[in-house]
Amino acid sequence: MTDLPSGLITLPKNYFSDEWLNDRSATKKSALLDLITWANDRRREIVVKGQHTKLERGQLAYSMVTLAKIWLWDRQRVSDFLIEAQSEGKITFRTNNITTIITILDYTVWNNDTSPEN
Repeated sequence: MTDLPSGLITLPKNYFSDEWLNDRSATKKSALLDLITWANDRRREIVVKGQHTKLERGQLAYSMVTLAKIWLWDRQRVSDFLIEAQSEGKITFRTNNITTIITILDYTVWNNDTSPEN
């Protein structure tokens, strides 16, 4: 691993939607960065397949099928990645018949709270 100086970088979330960055299969690193990027910066309620789901700051909801399509992985690889990331203390997740709720652990380390609560 490369020794990096301490400090923070700030990137707008839309930076990660750049086509050049998303034209190939994801790596574990890019998949984790996607999850951190997609996580909600504040409490929200979303509707998935007609069901209301409340998400807290640092949470996101995507099905494993959707993640597989985005990352160009198969569903088993997505499942294995989420299990590994959870065992490494990066995330927690729970799956139901509608979606997978993923919580980024230590979200505030990755994303300072600069958004007003609505």
